[in-house]
Amino acid sequence: MYSGYKLKPQESEYLRSDTIAGMTRYFGLIGDYLDANGPCDHPFPGVGVDYVFAAVPTSYFPKGGQVEARGIIEDEIIEAFDATGAGISLGGASGDQNCYLDFAIYDGERSLEIIKTVLRKHRVPRPTLKKDVINASLGGTGTEGWMAGRTKSVGTR
Repeated sequence: MYSGYKLKPQESEYLRSDTIAGMTRYFGLIGDYLDANGPCDHPFPGVGVDYVFAAVPTSYFPKGGQVEARGIIEDEIIEAFDATGAGISLGGASGDQNCYLDFAIYDGERSLEIIKTVLRKHRVPRPTLKKDVINASLGGTGTEGWMAGRTKSVGTR
């Protein structure tokens, strides 16, 4: 079950601080990310699940059709996840600068490759990310570009 949310403008600037509204299965994780002003501690370290999101520039989507177009991409990723058992959608959000697709992934790089394959298929441009976002949230996974957020794994690094 998804819950909708609407956010007030954030006081500091970080990836996702532009979020206006979204839908999620796990608002606690969104809240933790916002409270940390970016990458947050993993809520369930060591259980074999990771949380990631793809940031897609809003300019990529047709004006007024951002949610629908984001949904088409998300549906393809969900279909691939269902077929492989590699993850699930946790929801998504729309912001002033980016639209976000949120996932819980179960199979590390294989799961990330599914997401990247669908994004490539749709010719989604890779956004420019701040170095600190890449270093802090990706942990050198080689997913620079789309896979902008990943929770920090506590005690597993």
